[in-house]
Amino acid sequence: MDCSDLNEKRDNMPIKKPNIYDYKDFRVFLKDFYEHKKSLNPSFSTRIFAQKAGFGSHSYLKMVIDGKRNLSLKSLKKVGKALGLEKDEASFFNTLALYNQAAVEKDKDYYFQKLIELKPHKKLFKLEKDKFAYFTNKYLVIIRELVALPHFTEDYEWMSETLGGQVSPDDIKKCVEALMRLNLLARDKEGNLIQASGTLESPVDADSLEIFNYHRSIISYVKDVMIAVPQQNREIISITIPMSESILPEIKAILRKCRDEVIRCINQKDKSFDDVFQVNMQMVPVTKSRKDQR
Repeated sequence: MDCSDLNEKRDNMPIKKPNIYDYKDFRVFLKDFYEHKKSLNPSFSTRIFAQKAGFGSHSYLKMVIDGKRNLSLKSLKKVGKALGLEKDEASFFNTLALYNQAAVEKDKDYYFQKLIELKPHKKLFKLEKDKFAYFTNKYLVIIRELVALPHFTEDYEWMSETLGGQVSPDDIKKCVEALMRLNLLARDKEGNLIQASGTLESPVDADSLEIFNYHRSIISYVKDVMIAVPQQNREIISITIPMSESILPEIKAILRKCRDEVIRCINQKDKSFDDVFQVNMQMVPVTKSRKDQR
């Protein structure tokens, strides 16, 4: 058997059936499901897929997968049936689609909480259970760092005002209580709130839906406040440049080193902090790679 025969056999090997609970985007799941079915039956097509879902046109389903159209509630039920999902899986798929398609942050947060409830617990936690909640609510992170400010006062009205009124005093109180249960805040001998441990980080290569939602909410928050923050208090640097996928690990290492250098610089300086800042570094592809276009 020559190498070409071996490669042909590999190309014809069935693709593993995708698990809906492993996905952050229902469109990617639909694409992988289609490729799985195609690997089992070369005659399987988007037309057949659409017919199973009860759609008159196969182009509609293709446009959904390509992100050009959304699925309605009625269409979701049809697609779920065509996918042959179990009841719980279908509920997760429907909620994931609504989460991905939601245009308002409040709706995204609502569907995200539903996803957490629907996701099997055996797959739910990539962090320790008690630390997990810290990375699914951006306000828990911000409030914990707010406590480190020298002018901090445990006044929930003041804290709400400091956060721009985005969180009510009652909700801030709940966040503080949650942080104390998580052992991320504590009280000193005088009863004052203090940070109970050092800086926490999510795993650098975390790919869970939970960490994805946290980063999404942070990026959305920065986008919303960017106009209101004066130039001297913000810095946004962007480059668009071609690069090889082979050097992505090296670029990631540079970004992480930069993050560590920022932390070192802050820790070496005067601790008379003024405000809590969000420092973000992003690297994302903005074009389709050649292999994606095959």
